[in-house]
Amino acid sequence: MASQEFWSAVSGIARLGSGEALLSRASDELSRVAGFPIARPKVDLIVPPSRRANEPDPQVEIFTLDGALFCVMTDPGALLEYIGARRIRLAPGIIRGLPAGGILIAGVTASEGSAKAAVEKFAKGFEGSVKESIDGRKARHMDFSWDSIDLFSSRQGNLVSRIEAGDSDFKFTTPEFDHVKAGYSELFARKSVRELIRELSESGFAREQDLLSKRGSKQNDFQSAIDDIRGTELVSTEYLLQCRKTSSQLLKTSRKDDISPVNGVDLRCASCNRPFSDELIAEGYSLTKIGKEMLNGSHWMTVWVSNLLANLGVPLSSTYWNIEESSEEVDIVVDYIGRVWIFELKDRDFGAGDAYPFNYRKARYGADRAVIVTTGKVSPDARRVFGELSGTAGPIIIEGLEHAEKVLRYEFERAGLIQAKRLLSLFTAVSGYEYSAMLPQVSEG
Repeated sequence: MASQEFWSAVSGIARLGSGEALLSRASDELSRVAGFPIARPKVDLIVPPSRRANEPDPQVEIFTLDGALFCVMTDPGALLEYIGARRIRLAPGIIRGLPAGGILIAGVTASEGSAKAAVEKFAKGFEGSVKESIDGRKARHMDFSWDSIDLFSSRQGNLVSRIEAGDSDFKFTTPEFDHVKAGYSELFARKSVRELIRELSESGFAREQDLLSKRGSKQNDFQSAIDDIRGTELVSTEYLLQCRKTSSQLLKTSRKDDISPVNGVDLRCASCNRPFSDELIAEGYSLTKIGKEMLNGSHWMTVWVSNLLANLGVPLSSTYWNIEESSEEVDIVVDYIGRVWIFELKDRDFGAGDAYPFNYRKARYGADRAVIVTTGKVSPDARRVFGELSGTAGPIIIEGLEHAEKVLRYEFERAGLIQAKRLLSLFTAVSGYEYSAMLPQVSEG
């Protein structure tokens, strides 16, 4: 695209309300205040030897629209060669080998979840401005088939890219749960519910009065837990008929009506001769298939954390369960904000015996961040192990599910700031303005 055509399109974007050109506005304002003639910004390009003399110089402009920033550059490959030749600092990992020619639009938004849609919307506006601003005969032959690219080369070869490529060495499952199972995981997040479910799993069946016995001051909590799980598909309710005299079991049924007289026949106890309707009836519970599923391997915790991640903006399509290679298994892997996160979930305390294999898996799978979520505590010995492993960033530790949302929200916001600074380094490199100064300071660790 020729320089004149590019700047005509830039003017058209503002006219169509599709964005505001920041470099042009800054240049105009500077020229106005200084009393100089209005001049458009132009990149001082070192033309690579491979470029033909009649090729148009690359052009660049920065736009703002709906609270997001967009960088538009023509012939981005040549611009990045220019950046390399001038030794301008660029964030680690940003790819250099972009194809020659074409137009690159890079966007920085407040939320990763909205980035793709925001860039597509801006690209559509840019396309409309080009078609309106230049000769129609030429515009008809322009190809506006936009392709998405990953500006960060560091992702190539990492765990998630290997999974997506269908690497046969990996076993994994994709998240599969609905709002009902998410609700059940919220029930499991309560300690009293987990204790009841475990007891039912071990005993197979338990009467309500037995579940409540020996609870002491916590009896009200456990009664509330029973009331909450009674109407769910986690447990099935059964009725136990007992002899008042010997306490022996006469009948166990899922239907209370089975204890009533049938066809006028009043069944009686063989020990005391009382009618069944006069004997003791106790309500009890046993685990259903779904209840066992949620309990097995603490699957409820996988659902609970995945649902929390989704609520925090992590796409389920970027989440993987039970990644396994050569018997080394990771509970959850997430590809989010340009990083690979691995999650270790423990429905118990996390000890020193867990720390070494977890750190090994982090290194083996090339995770950028490692997260421990435990319903208990991370032991001092485990913390000591992480402290001894010099040269590696320690894991994010979440002790107690009630802290998970706050900690993960903070870590994602921090990662988002780091990612935004990295992207803005490209904006800075091609324009000379330090855009990352607008962001709060954050370390790369």
